[in-house]
Amino acid sequence: MINILNNIKTHKVEVQVNGPFLNTFLIHIYKLKINISNIKYINENTLIFTTDQKNVKKIQKEFKSYKVKIKKEKGIYKIKPFIIKNRLFLFCVLIGVFIFIFLSNIIVDVNVIHSDKKIRELVTEELEERGVKRLTFKKNYDKLQNIRNEILEKYPDKLEWLEIKNIGMTYEVRVEERIITDIKKNDGLCNIIASKSGVLTKIINKEGLNYKNVGDYVEKGDIVIGGDIKVEEEIKKSVCALGNVYAEVWYTVNVSVPLNYEKVTYTGKKRNNFMIENSKEKKVLLKSRFGSKKVKNKKLFSLFGNTLYIQTEYEITKEPRKYNEKQALNEALRLSKEKINLKLHDKERIITQKVLNNEVKNSKMIVEVFVSVEENIGKTQHYTKTEEQNTELR
Repeated sequence: MINILNNIKTHKVEVQVNGPFLNTFLIHIYKLKINISNIKYINENTLIFTTDQKNVKKIQKEFKSYKVKIKKEKGIYKIKPFIIKNRLFLFCVLIGVFIFIFLSNIIVDVNVIHSDKKIRELVTEELEERGVKRLTFKKNYDKLQNIRNEILEKYPDKLEWLEIKNIGMTYEVRVEERIITDIKKNDGLCNIIASKSGVLTKIINKEGLNYKNVGDYVEKGDIVIGGDIKVEEEIKKSVCALGNVYAEVWYTVNVSVPLNYEKVTYTGKKRNNFMIENSKEKKVLLKSRFGSKKVKNKKLFSLFGNTLYIQTEYEITKEPRKYNEKQALNEALRLSKEKINLKLHDKERIITQKVLNNEVKNSKMIVEVFVSVEENIGKTQHYTKTEEQNTELR
């Protein structure tokens, strides 16, 4: 490292000169062909300039009547003493960074997520054949997508969906099995019934006969799509009904809103840290410099039961605040919406919200919220012909 520094030709320093007749001093400098730049007079008897470090001794020798001294180093040489003093430590840091960069491009584990062991083994085998396995270099996004598509195309009857996600030094592979229902070979018969009471908003009939229409109110257990295809009360055909049934259903949600709260503001300051987690403890490598903070962890890799995370700390400030009645009610509506949304699935939505009752108790506002939701209430109910013949349609 020292040799590298010594081989750098340009070692600039800022020099300060004190003495009389500085114009004469500069004329002699130019006559000696000593290169200087950035000349600046401080006062009548003091000036500063920039030159190569090797010229300083020559100037001091030629101008003994002047006080010539180096004021400060320039460029990398400013930190040369620190580098020389800590060269072993810096060498270890460089090696550590190299190892980190190398390891961060290595996959140490491939985790295939599915409940069926046979599906996991099938997908793992296909991935390994295409180079997606432990202790190999990471592949780019396009390559992973091509591998995903190849596997899905190879097993169209077994696999419905597959995702390869890179998390740190691990590939997380999620897969869904394709379940094909062959109605013609299925001896079972079924209806689509209402799992909840409500007003029908949409009926998507894929197989069977509509027993109810959009706008009808249905009770829990009512048949919406029947497996018996009837013409003038005569059963012409019996199938396993298929379809989706959407209805407007209703909930009452109770939420509690503290009137006193803290407003959190991000200052814009952040820093990265490392955290190691195992079954016994979590250990942060560097001490936090922020009094109040929010933390986000990003997993890098797991090895021998230890998981390494990059931990990003964001400095925040907290300011005491108090809700007025209108703000508290709006917060209650937000919390009730959040609560209902946790239960909803794809294509289900909240239609309306309305506050029914509210009261303040122990510095909290207790709010009862009415929520109208569009949900898929269809549920498959199997039956046999004998049972169905004895069942009256509602």
